[in-house]
Amino acid sequence: HMGRGTAQHVDTMLIVVNANMKALETAKRLHELSLQAGIKQAFLVGNKIENEAQRKTIENFAEKASMEVLEFIPFDQKVVEAEMLGETPLKFGESEAIKAIERLFEKLLQKRYLNKFD
Repeated sequence: HMGRGTAQHVDTMLIVVNANMKALETAKRLHELSLQAGIKQAFLVGNKIENEAQRKTIENFAEKASMEVLEFIPFDQKVVEAEMLGETPLKFGESEAIKAIERLFEKLLQKRYLNKFD
């Protein structure tokens, strides 16, 4: 359940999705609920993206649903291996997924800074 009480101290919601239609429809509903609950910003984050077709599926859906995609995190075998070992992916060297998460963090900081002046 998500209501105003849940969202009281939340100013930004990240809705993490993969490229299947059920996940995207759920994301659309979560986006609507978050705005109704008073959350000022809600963004999509594509996760475990393996190819351009998956990326386009999310982009096209987001455009039709008037949602903003903040970042795409690629599928990364290093993350899978780290999860199997109960380790942080940071121990496994260069990771495209980690780089995408760092970009996401920077974008969030930028949006938070810009919204302080709204």
